[in-house]
Amino acid sequence: MMQHFRGALRDRQIRPAEYSVMALIRANPLATQAELASALAIKRPNLVGLIGRLERRGLLGREIDADDRRHHSLSLTRKGSAALGRVDALVRDMDRRVTRCWTSAERAVLIELLQRFYE
Repeated sequence: MMQHFRGALRDRQIRPAEYSVMALIRANPLATQAELASALAIKRPNLVGLIGRLERRGLLGREIDADDRRHHSLSLTRKGSAALGRVDALVRDMDRRVTRCWTSAERAVLIELLQRFYE
């Protein structure tokens, strides 16, 4: 799956870690950088560099939190939201291709098991 995932992202010039960060920011707009690093199991300095690259590419915005100046608010820019939407479509298509031999029931069982594992 990871090989297919990397291949789907390569054409869009987005790395898997960048996609994960962007998707987490979209789903958790109030998350701190420390929380994102923890969720992705990566070191904070590595996340800071990754966020900097996304910001320089115009995909991400970073502002000092008005309530706590030690934290930065992260958000996707319009360009970042559009790029993430295109990548989401590629990922869904990749998922369909890789799992096309599964029945709907098998897919439902896998999703249920993964959700239980996550909880």
